[in-house]
Parts: sequence; C-alpha cells; structure tokens
Amino acid sequence: MNHLIKTIKSSLALILSIALPPWAMAQDANHVQARLSQLEKQLNLLQESPLKLNTSLAQRFDVSALVELETFIEDTNQDNNQDREKNNKSDTRLATIEVAIQSKLNPYIEGQVILLHEDDSDQDIAVDEGFLTLSAPDSSFSLKAGKQVIAFGNFESHLITDPLTLELAETKDTALTVQAQTKDYYAVLYVFNGANQTQDSQTQDSNDEIKQSGAQLGLINNSAHSPWHLGAGYISSLAESETFTDFFKEQASDYQLQGNTPAASVHGSLSIPHWHFLGEYIFATQSFHEDDLAFNEKPAQPSAYHLEIARDFVLLNKAMTIALAQQGSQQALALELPKQRFIVALSHDVYKQTSLAVEYMQAKDYAINKGGSGNTQHTLSMQLAARF
Repeated sequence: MNHLIKTIKSSLALILSIALPPWAMAQDANHVQARLSQLEKQLNLLQESPLKLNTSLAQRFDVSALVELETFIEDTNQDNNQDREKNNKSDTRLATIEVAIQSKLNPYIEGQVILLHEDDSDQDIAVDEGFLTLSAPDSSFSLKAGKQVIAFGNFESHLITDPLTLELAETKDTALTVQAQTKDYYAVLYVFNGANQTQDSQTQDSNDEIKQSGAQLGLINNSAHSPWHLGAGYISSLAESETFTDFFKEQASDYQLQGNTPAASVHGSLSIPHWHFLGEYIFATQSFHEDDLAFNEKPAQPSAYHLEIARDFVLLNKAMTIALAQQGSQQALALELPKQRFIVALSHDVYKQTSLAVEYMQAKDYAINKGGSGNTQHTLSMQLAARF
C-alpha cells in the first residue's frame, strides 16, 4: 500500500514538472501533496478496517453451536411372540444441529436467535427460538418477548433420550414472559396466543388473540456442597405442547378443540458430592373431552413422571457419569408415549466440550386390554456431542 502511494507521488511530480510553468508548479504541487497525504490516510484506514470489523462483530455477537451424532440398535419383542426379526431396526444419524446467536445490544436489551435442525424434522433448519430480553442493570426483573420455550416444566436429565415429561408437555410459542429472580427464588408469568382453536371461540379470527397463560414458581439453594431446586408450574392448556399440536394436526389441519385442558407440574433436584437426584411430575388437572383425547373409550387425563439418579466417578483416570432413570405415563396411549421406561446411561467428556455417551433403554407399551400392543422395546444408543 505504501509503495503504491510513493509511486503515485513520483509520477505526479514528474507530470507537474513537465506540464506546469515554474510559477504555478509550487502552488499546485503543495495542493497535490496535501490530497495525496489525505488519500494515504484513507487507504491505510481501509486496510485496517477488516480487522476492526471482525473485532467489532466478535464483541457484539456470541455464537455457539451444538452438533449431536447418534447411532442406535432397536429390537421390539412382541407380546404374542411372533416373528421378532421383522422388528429389528438400526440407524446412524445427524440427530441435532443447533446454532445460538446472542447479542447484548445495550445495557438494557439482549437478543437471542436459535437455529435448529433435528433428524425427524420436516425442515432442514428452522428458527427454533428468537426473542428479546429487557432488563435494567442490577435488577431482578426481566421481560422476554418473542418465540421461546414456554416456562412450564423443567426437563433436566443426564440421558440421551428426552424425558417423557418433555415429550408430553414441552411448549414453544411466541410469548410475553415476565420473570423475577434472586439467589433464593424465581417467579415467572407468561401469556401467549396458542396454536389451537376451540369450538367455543366467538370469532373465526380468535386464533389471533392472546388466550393462554401460565406461571412457574421456584426455590433455589446454590450452596457449594448441596445445591437444590424445587419448583411448580401451571399452564392454561396442555394441548398447546408440541406433541399435542402434532397430534391434532394429524386429525385435521383445522382441528378445533372442545375446550382447554389445564395442566400442572412439580419438579425438584438435589446435588451432593458425586450424586445428583432429579424428579418431575406433569399432569392434566382435568380430563380432556372424549372427542379430543380418549383412553380406553373414556376421556383421558394424561400425565408423565421422570425419576433419575446420577453418580460421578473416576474410571481409569477418566471422569464419568452414570445415570439411572425410571419414567412412566398414564392415559397417554393416543400420543404414542410408552407406558413405562427404564434407562441407564454412561457419559464421558472425551475432550473439552466434546462428550461421548452410551445408553440402554427398555420401553414397555400399554397393555393389550388397554388398547396398546403390550410390546417391549430394547434400544442401545451411542451419542457423540460437540459444542463450539
């Protein structure tokens, strides 16, 4: 760059000495010299600008990613002991790609976008979440607005497989959430539109109205040796969960519910040196209308639970975690949830931000006299996960 400037200066000086008379040359030469000096400064700034731009972007945006590769072998034992070989299945898949982009726009506003691809999704990649969080410095209150995971349930686990509580109740929608949190407690209130319509709606456009709400309260103890957490929540319609929404879409693209069915959740966790205990129970507080969800020819009142215990230990100088879990559901046959699961998983951080996990799961379907198959499914899974 400097060589280019020097070449331009020399060339212009030669031209001026030939083309201009002596009395004009000094004045014009000074003017050209000033312009060239200004150009040199601008070119130097342009040369430095990519570095400054990259530094500015790095300061404004925090980008992280999660990639999960999974392989599994699955065998189903039929209750009537017929041909078992037809029920074997195995696969290797790119289970999850998740990209999270965060930015602190100013001392009061933070933005976050999460892009997600899952192997069983119809879309290659989609905006899973996108919201703004408003909070004042040193304030315990915050306001979150946008597409988000609704604050109902906890779903914490050390397993590869999602808990049945998550499969029953995880809800995502565009919502307005107000949260207050201190070191001892948190309280969350939220409202959102909801994806489903009900037959008691007054207008055809009622799906454009905010009609769902909920709350979650929790106590927190972050002591160094035995942290614990206890929480409870309520949502005005369990049918807004992703599992229910997909179920109703399979019935009809414009399916209308007979009415809303509220649900409640309780969850807790406790950690002591090398041990972790988790528990959660989610249940509909009343039965669905029989036309919306039935079980054994009666209105269904679904529920699910998750109990887990995990132990940290060292084997061959490698830090590992083993987890045992018992899960179950009630009256959730129509949602294709199993009656019961027993799971054991072993995980190890093979490198920094890279983990390897192996899991065995036994899942039992509902009995034949309850409308199920009575089958038992055995699944051996392995997952390699990396965060960067």
